[in-house]
Amino acid sequence: MPELTTLRNVKRFFNDLSKDNDQLLTSLIEGSTSAIEEFLKRTIVKTTATDERLTVAVPSFTAQANYSPIISVTVITEGGTTLVADTDYELDELGKQTGELTRIGGSGGEPIAWSRVPRTIKITYVHGFETVPAAIALAAEAMVIFDFNASNPSDKARLGLRSISMATGENVEFLTRSEMWSSQQTRIGSFRRVSI
Repeated sequence: MPELTTLRNVKRFFNDLSKDNDQLLTSLIEGSTSAIEEFLKRTIVKTTATDERLTVAVPSFTAQANYSPIISVTVITEGGTTLVADTDYELDELGKQTGELTRIGGSGGEPIAWSRVPRTIKITYVHGFETVPAAIALAAEAMVIFDFNASNPSDKARLGLRSISMATGENVEFLTRSEMWSSQQTRIGSFRRVSI
C-alpha cells in the first residue's frame, strides 16, 4: 500500500537515528497511513481502481465512483459497451472532485439515465492526489513521531505515561495519544469524504 510519508521524511525530525529503528518506523508509517485514510474515508495516494462495478439504485444522470478525487478515467463500460468521453459520459472538474460521472447521449449530448441493472457499469480509473497534501503528510509524520517517542525502547520511553516529576520538582505533562490524534483530525478534517 502506498504510504502518506516516507522513512526519510520522518527521520529528518530526529537528530541522529540509526538504521536499527527503520523497521519500527516503517511499521508506524503504515499504521498512520491506515488510520488517516480510514478517518478520511478515502485513498489519498494516487492509485488505480480496476473494473470497479457501479450500481445506480434510482433513475439518475450521475453515477458515483467509490473513490475521489478522480485524476483520469481509463475506460467505462455499460452492459459491455465501451463509453466514449464527452459523447457518452462527462467528467467535469466538480465531478473529478466528487467522483460523479454524468451519463449523456442523444444528438445534443443531453443527460440521460445510467443503467439500473446491478453491476452493469464498470470503470477503471486513477484516483487520489498526484502529491500527498502537505497537511496530511505532516499529520502522518506527527503520529509516527509521537508513537515512536512513546514506545521507543530507550531511557526516554514513556508509553502510557501521562506525566512525570522532574528532579527539580516540576511536573511535565504529556499529550495522550487520543489528544494527539484529535489534533491531527482537526488538521486534516477538510479532506474528509462525507459521502460515498
